[in-house]
Parts: sequence; structure tokens; C-alpha cells
Amino acid sequence: MGDAQTPGPPVRFLQISDSHVQSVSRYFRGVDTIEALRTAVERIDPTLDFVIHTGDLISRPATEASYDVYESVISKSPVPVWHIPGNHDDPAIMAKRVGAAPNEYPWLRTVNGIRFLGFDSSSGTIGEVQGQQAIKMLDSADSSEPGKSDVPVVIFLHHHICPMESSWLNPYALEDTHHLEKIVRRFKVICFVHGHIHHAAKFTFCGVPVFSAPALAAQFEPYGKYLELAEDPPGSSEFSVTTDAVVTRTIIWYPPTGEEQGDTTKEETSNAARTD
Repeated sequence: MGDAQTPGPPVRFLQISDSHVQSVSRYFRGVDTIEALRTAVERIDPTLDFVIHTGDLISRPATEASYDVYESVISKSPVPVWHIPGNHDDPAIMAKRVGAAPNEYPWLRTVNGIRFLGFDSSSGTIGEVQGQQAIKMLDSADSSEPGKSDVPVVIFLHHHICPMESSWLNPYALEDTHHLEKIVRRFKVICFVHGHIHHAAKFTFCGVPVFSAPALAAQFEPYGKYLELAEDPPGSSEFSVTTDAVVTRTIIWYPPTGEEQGDTTKEETSNAARTD
């Protein structure tokens, strides 16, 4: 027996990713990223539990000035904003200039009986220290027998963890997914949520659903040529997750002003309950 409880209300959060804000230019590959971020913040549902930014807040080089621009917009969010860094980020500068950014990783937070684990994969790896620390944190938060927890866990990281049919994106995947495999074997991971590939997709890792986010900047055509851009506008993902492992993801698009293109949302639901 684990420490499962009567299902509580679902946790609802917005994932934004790859905003690529810069102080020297408003544009990243043709997209006004400051305006895209501002639009996303203005449209945040104030009844959400939180927002998670899954990395690449700014574009290289990572400067205090770029993080200040980002902070000036994201600070207007009506709900708490959580952060993890991406490969364009400098975690130390990010923690210094972004008020809600943490100083240490991984971090573990609990909302409505669901645990949320955030990694720093800015180097392209999680590393042995973070991998071991994550297991210790989950173990110490768990009153059940080790390896028998019924408490659901959602994992946030920047890099993609599943192979793609993309010769140019695959080399940029997380290098040490074995740390995540260990966590999946010991705990009730109900989904992974990441950014990095500038493309909304769904994969499976060790039997667990994996959701990638559209970027708040230009979208990549992952199965096209190197850095080929797709036609989709900036976007985000809104999630609802329950303790009985039902995960619903709604993709939200932000077409430029005056270019509304019909329905700007797309919803998909997964039951991530596992019997293994």
C-alpha cells in the first residue's frame, strides 16, 4: 500500500517555453518574442494553479539585460510562475535577475497531492548529482515503502528525451535519460513535460506520456531541414492533471493581431495510469 488519498481537484497549469527574449532585438527568427510573451501573460487564466516556463527564457548570449526584459513582462502574471533553465539560459544570472527563478535544482513542489519535479538540463544533461538528489527528495517526501509510492509525479525539464525522426534535432536530446528511467521505476510518474524542440508533440518514455511544447518564439519544422521553420504562430500548453493519472493538454496559439485563424486551441487527453 502507498500513500494514495481520495482524489482531490485537478491541478491546472500553463506551460510556456522557449520565449527567447532579447534586450538587443524584439525578434527571434521573425517572431516578436516580447509581444508573444506579453500576449501569453495577458491571456493567463487567473484560476490556474501556476505557470511553468520550461527553459530558454532568453536567447544567447545570456545577459542581465535580457533577463530584465523577460522579468518586466512575466512579473505581471496573475498566478505564480515556476522556472527551469534551457540551453540558452545561464542559471546563475537567471536566478539573480528573475524573481521567481530558483537557485538550486532539482526542486520539488506539491499541489493538490501531485508532486512536481523540476530539473536543470541546461548543459544537455541532468548529471549524477541531480539524479541522486531527485530520488532522495522524492523518498524523503514519501511516507510509503520505498519504490511503492502511489503519489503521482510530473517531471519538468527543458530537453527532449525521446528519439525523433529528425536527423538534426536528435543530437540535441538529453544525454543521460537513465536518471529518469530510475525515477520512473521507483515512483508513479504520470507525465514528462518539456520544451526545446519548438514543436507541440506527444511521445512515450518507459510507458509514460511525454509532452513537448510549442515555443513562444518561432516554431521549428522538426522533420524538415536544419532549423527549417513551421508556419504555426507562438503557442503554449495548458494542462489539467489528476491524482488518478488523467492528463489533459490543450494547445493554445497566439496568432499575430489581426490574423486570427479559426479555433486557436487543440485538446488531447491521456490516461497515464500504469499497472506495472
